[in-house]
Amino acid sequence: MLNPDLTLYQKKKIKINIKNLDPRQFIREIRLIRKNILYSKLPKDFCIYEEDLFKTTYHFGLFVENELVSVLTMIKKKSKYYRNFPAYQLRGMATKFHFQNKKLGQKLILYSILTILKTTKTSVIWCNARINISNFYTKNNFQAKGRTFYIKNIGLHKCMFFDSRLFLKET
Repeated sequence: MLNPDLTLYQKKKIKINIKNLDPRQFIREIRLIRKNILYSKLPKDFCIYEEDLFKTTYHFGLFVENELVSVLTMIKKKSKYYRNFPAYQLRGMATKFHFQNKKLGQKLILYSILTILKTTKTSVIWCNARINISNFYTKNNFQAKGRTFYIKNIGLHKCMFFDSRLFLKET
């Protein structure tokens, strides 16, 4: 179920690599991808998260032939729906346009979830998913909770959760 198999481009012999990114080395690239994909029509500071350089924050990236094409950030942050459980918020997930709809984002999100579950005492991973891509999160074992809400300048969102306690029961 949660297997970030990297054989997608095996027939074409294209090298794909996913890794935990050191923000000291990659923060400019991470923010550039966020800006271009998520916040293209908004001021530059939208792509800068206060928690980017926190020690408890994780950044993940997917590389195709050594080009960083997809990123996501995991921020240690409680959820209003699961206040009593350790949680990480998934933010800033973005894939360069040319690489979208190739299942690369799926591989990145699954790899990052597995890494967070192995390295932290997290029970819940959550995100504020834009309505137009909430289906992506549903396909990756996230469930919606609460009502749809509006984030100023960005649009309609749903709060979505990946509950590792349920996943661990299934495996």
